[in-house]
Amino acid sequence: MPETSHTIDLLKPETVFVNRLPDMTGVVERLFRHFRALLFQEFRYTLQSADGQFRILSHDEYLGNRPGYNLYGILALPPVKGLSLVILEGALLAALVDELFGASAPTEPDEARTQISIMESRIGRRLIEMIVTSVNVAFEQYFPISAEIVRTEGFSALASVADAAEPFCVLSTTLSLSTGTGSVSIAIPYRGLEPFSEVLGAPMGGESQKEAHSQWVDRIAASIDNVPVEVAFEIGSIQLSAGALAALSEGDILPLTLHHDARAIIGGAAVGTITYGADGANYGVYFGNDQQEQ
Repeated sequence: MPETSHTIDLLKPETVFVNRLPDMTGVVERLFRHFRALLFQEFRYTLQSADGQFRILSHDEYLGNRPGYNLYGILALPPVKGLSLVILEGALLAALVDELFGASAPTEPDEARTQISIMESRIGRRLIEMIVTSVNVAFEQYFPISAEIVRTEGFSALASVADAAEPFCVLSTTLSLSTGTGSVSIAIPYRGLEPFSEVLGAPMGGESQKEAHSQWVDRIAASIDNVPVEVAFEIGSIQLSAGALAALSEGDILPLTLHHDARAIIGGAAVGTITYGADGANYGVYFGNDQQEQ
């Protein structure tokens, strides 16, 4: 049989992607529930939402192969690293415009149309601003996000923010009005969210855990303040042979060599350098490291 050869790229070896993020269904629900509420407050439209999903897609899978026209928003979501993408389908924007002008039924889509109108662009920009607010609300129980719009684009080729195979976490839903249906989605870099996987998987949320942790730290600190600590002060030393040490008896006087700088010792460990001497009728020590008298 003929031998087959395989070329291995040592700089970019093939790897198997493993999703380490927890189920993000709760984030999807909070995000688009808040977004729908903002839409109602802004336009007084009653929208139905369906097919809320969380998926992992590569950058080009998410951005490419989209029919018709769309509005693309590029977001920064610090402390999440990397840029995120929002896509508003042109069909949703067209439905909002039709609703604004009093239409009562969907219009036939213009298959030849490939560019977003000025009015749709303005409405879409406002929708992206609402998504920014909703993202902040959706993640606030886990960790604070300060989302902001970097720019908006009308063409997918101008909206690229990462390498083709870079994995993104896509949160999406389909919104329906009487005048039409369209999807809205946000894609967040997987590598940006992965450092927060533990807190995202916490059943009580990150902020609740942080509060409980702070209470625990406060209680430990209060308890430590009441723990008795024995402090010894070493002011001198003397060297003796084993025989002289064995010959010591009650009443013997040892010629102690006093240190120029003595040591404060707790549990066998030196914690500071001290000076010592008479203080009126008393004999005391002075901590030279932190300048606190004892």
